[in-house]
Amino acid sequence: MGGNDTVTAFASGKAGMAIGGDFSHAAIEAGKVKGKYAVVPLPGVKSGEIAPAFAGGNNLGVLNSTSHRTLAVDLMEQLASKKTQGELFDGMGFLPTFTDVRQDVAKREPFVGPFVKTLGAGAKFVPASPAWSQIDASLVLPTMFQEVVSGRKSVDAASKDAAKKMNDAFSSAG
Repeated sequence: MGGNDTVTAFASGKAGMAIGGDFSHAAIEAGKVKGKYAVVPLPGVKSGEIAPAFAGGNNLGVLNSTSHRTLAVDLMEQLASKKTQGELFDGMGFLPTFTDVRQDVAKREPFVGPFVKTLGAGAKFVPASPAWSQIDASLVLPTMFQEVVSGRKSVDAASKDAAKKMNDAFSSAG
């Protein structure tokens, strides 16, 4: 079951839990479980710890070849501003990148609190490599997790297979 299927099953009351991000909140609130659930961070290895999560998103930049450099830089600076980060959360649910803006959002929207705590627990960023889109699209990590959770493979075997697929992708990307 992929992420969207998990959220759909949870929102409809057919699954007891879902592992997801703050971006799933609107879909869950639109479902049968509205107001009948809690959001908690995933537990870490030791008691009281929070598991680190992958952090990702979009990179902003300006191409050297642009013929409208001043406008492009201005747009990039506006998109990256604290004001716009707050507005993007309000309008689209994107978790802000700035710590203080995230804290403000969490005060207004309590469901965000566990996600903010998770980021503070040591989020790991995906590699800055063109291979990552191939790895992500081929569902290497979700497949690994499903193999472990379903009992089809041990943690060691599933991790080894996933690592090989990722290493192959990184090698082919140059």
